[in-house]
Amino acid sequence: MKHALALCLFSSTLTLTLLAPAAQAAPPDAPGKPAARPTAPQKVEPAPEAPAVKPSYWLAAEPHVPLAVVEGAEMRSVGKRGKSCGSAHRWARPKSRWHAVDAWGQISGTFEVAGSELYDVTACRELTFAARSGKPGAGLFVSEDSAYKPGESAAYAPSVVEKKRFERFLGAVEGAYVDHQPIGKIVPWGKRTMFFQLTPPKDASWEGRVDGAGKPIERPRHWVVVGGPLLVIGYLGEHGRWHAATVKPPLGLTDSYLPVAVFDLNGDGIPEIVYQSNDGPSNADNVMTLSPETMTWADAVESPGGATL
Repeated sequence: MKHALALCLFSSTLTLTLLAPAAQAAPPDAPGKPAARPTAPQKVEPAPEAPAVKPSYWLAAEPHVPLAVVEGAEMRSVGKRGKSCGSAHRWARPKSRWHAVDAWGQISGTFEVAGSELYDVTACRELTFAARSGKPGAGLFVSEDSAYKPGESAAYAPSVVEKKRFERFLGAVEGAYVDHQPIGKIVPWGKRTMFFQLTPPKDASWEGRVDGAGKPIERPRHWVVVGGPLLVIGYLGEHGRWHAATVKPPLGLTDSYLPVAVFDLNGDGIPEIVYQSNDGPSNADNVMTLSPETMTWADAVESPGGATL
């Protein structure tokens, strides 16, 4: 009898133990417990779009054909010589208005497109203008609807001593590069030279750089660009001595190169150099920019140009 009773109690205890977890885990929809509400998805606000960069449209000085489109710090050429030259509606629309710009980037007048002539060699329409106010400046034009805002003039007036040293420097450079008498009459250097200044930005890319010899690269403030048989861009270094940063090779003429303007086209705080190149049969306007890593200058854009013959 005692064995039967013990077995019965053991069986009951085992049954209750096995059923206890099931009794504790009530189903989600058990009576007396409200069903859990689904969590509403959080609303994610889209990131604000960056404001569109308004471009600037530039015409070359000679001839008046597209030179560059500038968007923010970026600039690019328009078309390709002999193949394309941008939209005529944008670049050659009759009565469209353009601001004339002087050699230091200041607005000098307002002009209106009076006419254009298609030149088959470049596939460009070469424009003629009618003045509405002011003067033609350096011959460069920026469209009236452009974002361009003139900055401070980059002009720099060297001392008498600096000019004398520059004259000797230029004679040495031209003597070293020009080995044949160029065609044409030499223009006095004062009529083909622009002295300018720039302030190197506070940027890590400008610091700690060395040249091939391991010497620190100078960060000069005072510069010069001079045309003629060569295009020479130099800077005033230590002890008041001039040094060449970039030299364009001779093209056979005494006036192969001519500086047109020096000013900040793209608003990055560093002026660009606009110059004309002429090899005899053809000519074009070009824009050079400064590399902060090497402190040298290189062509960034070129106009389709025109012909001189």
